[in-house]
Amino acid sequence: MLADRGFASLRVLDSEVQAWTNSGKQVANKPWSMERLVRVTAGSLVLAFFGLNLLTSKKFFMGAGLVSADLV
Repeated sequence: MLADRGFASLRVLDSEVQAWTNSGKQVANKPWSMERLVRVTAGSLVLAFFGLNLLTSKKFFMGAGLVSADLV
């Protein structure tokens, strides 16, 4: 299906990732650290609460404050 949509460099992983790397092939992405995951999640929540605050009720501003306070 991906090849039909224009993806040319495709490989099928028949075993686990460790076997793939042991055979000399590289894995494209490294996993994110826990700190980065927390920052992205918290930032997304604050941005969502801020947007809801602007678009609907001012009570959503408290959600942004709670996420910020939790990070502190």
